[in-house]
Amino acid sequence: MADPTSLPSFSLGPQSMKGFAMTNAFTLDDLNAAIEQKYAPFTFQHGREKFVLQQVLRLPKNTREIVKAQLQMLDDKKDELSEDEVLVILKTIIENVLDNASKADRLFTILDNDLVKVTVLFEAWVKSSQPGEA
Repeated sequence: MADPTSLPSFSLGPQSMKGFAMTNAFTLDDLNAAIEQKYAPFTFQHGREKFVLQQVLRLPKNTREIVKAQLQMLDDKKDELSEDEVLVILKTIIENVLDNASKADRLFTILDNDLVKVTVLFEAWVKSSQPGEA
């Protein structure tokens, strides 16, 4: 599994600034647009409801540490965990990356607390959380 907590690449070559005018001036708006483009959140939609899952690097440090610990546990003990334990870990991760934690119960109701559905959503989030190549 790819690590959505890996540190960002800091290459300042032309590829990392693709889509931005290369001048000697780089504004705060340019910086924010570059960050938003590279680290945009992942959105899951059900009808008119939207659930926004943030990238780990965009989370507050304490929340990021919780997510990293859960990811590490999932990675280290994946062969030892029961399906129920895997579901609890995935739910903990998703609850912590949701931009609105109060929507977590609704999201898991939509997913029927089904391990397969939660796993596929989790994997889609992980894939979207990987920064592009520099």
